[in-house]
Parts: sequence; C-alpha cells; structure tokens
Amino acid sequence: MIKILIILRRTAINTIDICKSLFKIMIPVSIIMKILTELGLISYIGDFLSPVMSLLGLPGAYGIAWAAALCTNVYAAIIAIISIFPDAPITKAQMTVFAIIILSAHSVPIECGIAAKTGIKLSIAIIFKISMGIIAGIVFNFIFSFFDLYNTPPHILLAAASPPATSLLDWVLGELRVYLTIIVIIFFLNLIIRILERSGILIFLIKILKPFLKFIGIGRDAIPITIIGVILGFAYAGGFFLKESKTGKINKKEFFYTVNFVTTCHAVIEDNMLMISVGGAGFPIMIGRAVYTYIMCMIFFFVTRNMSEEKFLKIFYRQKSRAQK
Repeated sequence: MIKILIILRRTAINTIDICKSLFKIMIPVSIIMKILTELGLISYIGDFLSPVMSLLGLPGAYGIAWAAALCTNVYAAIIAIISIFPDAPITKAQMTVFAIIILSAHSVPIECGIAAKTGIKLSIAIIFKISMGIIAGIVFNFIFSFFDLYNTPPHILLAAASPPATSLLDWVLGELRVYLTIIVIIFFLNLIIRILERSGILIFLIKILKPFLKFIGIGRDAIPITIIGVILGFAYAGGFFLKESKTGKINKKEFFYTVNFVTTCHAVIEDNMLMISVGGAGFPIMIGRAVYTYIMCMIFFFVTRNMSEEKFLKIFYRQKSRAQK
C-alpha cells in the first residue's frame, strides 16, 4: 500500500511539472487565437490560402477552413467545412485530400510553439509542418486523379453538428474542460508508463517498434513519447517533449526526428475519425496518412543522418537556447 501511494505521489508531482510547462504555452496562445478569431483576422489567412487550395485541386473557399485548422484545431476546420460545403460542394476524393492536408498541418501556434520551447527553431517547425500538409495534398490529389478514385459526393455525417460556443463564458468553460482533461490524461499516462516499465511490457513494445522507427531516426528512448503522441495527440506528448528537452536523455538529432514525426502524425484515432465523419475516405486517412508521414520522415532522416551534430544543431535548433544549456 505504501509503495502504491509513493508511486501515485511521484506520478502526481511529475504530472504537475509537465502540465505547468505545457500550459505556459497553451493558455497564452489560446487567448491570442481567440482574439484573432473574434476580430475576424482568420478570414484574411483563408484568403491568402485560396491560391494554394486551387493548386491542390480544391475550391479556393476551403482556404478559410484550412486557416481555421492551422490557427486553432481540427474541430474548427470541421465547423468551417460544414458551412462551406453547401455553396462549394466537392467530391469524396477532394474531401479526402483536404482531410489529409488538415491532419498533417493544424494547430500550428500551439504545436510549433511547444516544439520551439524545446529548442527547435520556430521557423523550421512551421515550415516543416505546413510543407508536409501541402506536399500531402499534391501527392494524394495526383493519386486520386490518376486512378480516378472516390469520384463521388462525400457523405457528411456531421452536417447537423452543433455550432461553436458564442459567449465568452462558454469559451472559457470549454477551455477549462480541455485543460482539466489534459491534466487527468497526463496523470494516467504517467501512471501507465510506470506500470508498463515495471511489468516489462514497455520493453516488449520497444522491441517491436524499434526496427520500424529506426528508419526515421527514432531510437529506443523516444519510443514511449512517440506512442503517446501518435495515439493520443501532440498536446499530451508535448508535455513529455518539454520535460525531455530539459533532461537531455534523448540525442538532439533523434529528438528532432521524433518531434517532427509526431507533429505530423498524431491522434490517429480521434482526428482521423473526425475527418472521416465529414466525408473523407477511411483507408487513405487511416493508413495513407501514416504511410505518407513515415515515408517523408524517412527521406528527411536519410538526407540528414550523416550531417554532423554541430551543423544539424546550427540549422534546426535555436542557438544558446535554454533547452540546449
């Protein structure tokens, strides 16, 4: 009983440390994004993205939906899609392409902000994330067009979704629920990791995944964080990334490869199902997105793996940052 209490106490302390670092980034960014949204500035970003949408085989009107995803989250993009679709209908192929673009690049201020807090250059994090989304759109648009796939109207299951909260109080309460959920989930993640370590299951999982992840530069020590991020989302893995950047247990190059993979491919259950619910095709979203991310990260790893650590840090990390001291 005493051992259990000690484990719970250590887990609680660790959870508080992780959440403190995480919320220092999330809360200010959320407030800024709320202000920008209320001022209608997100729509200007959408107008800027309209030509990019055309390049990816999508109507320019969907630029506002991607802007919503980039600045906030997948849920905001879904609300935008539902409102845009009646006036600018698209095929299931186009909806799938758009879904993969959003899944590859969303929540830029928070996710790239977390990456920057670990020592990675903010500009690099943003460029990598957005370019992964654009390239994904080009690749999947070509595949679907070449093989004439999913050339039917999408079936949007969330057409009757409730509108977003309109009052400031509703927004604050919603944000508080999100933060409380994160605290609870991170606590249990910490507890599960400790249990998996003691039971030997974690070692078993590492042995299974290590041969696959080594081709994208992710080593043994980074596998637990990778699993958390891929399954649950970057918000949860981000707290562990912030903690890990301070310990320095994971090599800087390996850390960078891990962050980039998880920022592009995370929450593969929740986010994927959300995009399927607005008419995206299941197989390309569930499997194609993961395969695409793996291949892109593998190419990046093989191009940079022989680069000296000094040169790598100079290009991809902020110099003399706290995370590197």
